[in-house]
Amino acid sequence: MKRKLFGSRPQDDFGDVFADLSEDELLDHGTSSGKFLDFFTEADVRRLLQASEVFQTIERKRGHADLTLSLDLSDSFVHKLYLHSPKTEEALCELFLRVTKSTDNFKALDDSARSAVAAGASFVKGWAKTHGPLRMLAIEWMLLQDPFKSAAGVKLLPGQKMIGLGCAQEVVTFIRMLAEELGVDGLMNKPLYFHNAFLYSPFYTFINPEIEGAFRILVTDLEDDIRERGPGTVSHAINYGALKHRPSGAVVAWTHEEQVRPLGSKLEDLFSSPAFDSLLKSRTSEAETAQGDAGPSDRGKEAKTERESDSGGPHASQEGHVESDGNSGRHLGDGTETDSGREAELLAAEGMALQNGRGGSEDDLQGRATSTTSREPSLSLFKAVLDEFRAKKREPRHREPVFIIDWDLTVEDRTSVEDRLKGALSFKEVCGLTH
Repeated sequence: MKRKLFGSRPQDDFGDVFADLSEDELLDHGTSSGKFLDFFTEADVRRLLQASEVFQTIERKRGHADLTLSLDLSDSFVHKLYLHSPKTEEALCELFLRVTKSTDNFKALDDSARSAVAAGASFVKGWAKTHGPLRMLAIEWMLLQDPFKSAAGVKLLPGQKMIGLGCAQEVVTFIRMLAEELGVDGLMNKPLYFHNAFLYSPFYTFINPEIEGAFRILVTDLEDDIRERGPGTVSHAINYGALKHRPSGAVVAWTHEEQVRPLGSKLEDLFSSPAFDSLLKSRTSEAETAQGDAGPSDRGKEAKTERESDSGGPHASQEGHVESDGNSGRHLGDGTETDSGREAELLAAEGMALQNGRGGSEDDLQGRATSTTSREPSLSLFKAVLDEFRAKKREPRHREPVFIIDWDLTVEDRTSVEDRLKGALSFKEVCGLTH
């Protein structure tokens, strides 16, 4: 059967992949070792897919057996993994990965004079020169979808077309295993939508402290909307040009910047450094951290503790990414929550597409396991993060909000949306106006 290697992915999705390449990466023209990520044989990849229970979970949850693994190494920089079922031409899983050799060309680290976040960018770049380059396993695209699962009656998240596979927890574990064997400093993604960044935020930090600080202000200011309507609905509203910078009245367009997950002491030391903390707080001002974190220093300690607990075995508590074909069971303007809507929301969270800076969301990522030797197999990241967020005590605010959503603008009229977004400020531009 002829396969569609790229599924329904737009052809220009790699438009800024090459913009992200550093000068060294461009000059060495990649490699041609014949191995996945220039390190893993096909047998190695199969071993880790089995060890992370990706194959087993797809068969158990969706009934897809006899999956075909395909590796495309034709691109010297971005290596691609596909899983197909004999039942369909569409790929069930697409995973495009790249090992970055430096952070020089990260969008979030633009330290030019015109950049609104130049101070944070300059600090991180200087830190990297002192402590050595940061090698990351970059998730350029991840799609988990089930063409046979009906999405009828389920409101998909921005960028989603199908219900997912319900195996994001296992796929993220697989990616973590690849990263650990590669010995990289961390995982990197660029969340295309707000809901992706929100769901990553307990585990990932924007590498530029000024962007991280502004993002925490954003989540704090939208806290009531997220609690009442859900992050999926809020993400749609932002997509429709309804997010405004209250002091100026400007529409704010979401822009995807690099979020990273530490896998070793180097990144943990960066995020727990006094300078990172100071730059972050320069943006948060009076705002408290949105996810209830005490700050970068505590986040570094949490990451170290979790890494130590992971030694209990390959299936110990993992983190989460989110992007794929899931959805939120809410409709714009509907602030009520029903049991059926909640079920739809969780079903949607069971499959999403993780596109690094290109869209989607992942799927039933794992929640935080309470055991050091096993994960919670049915707890989606979406549910875990949202439940924790809603359970968190709402802290009193001592300032006016910087960001608001104009819910009167959330009618899906493409013409009006395009007009609103034409003159919008990017989220990164607004970072310079948050305090």
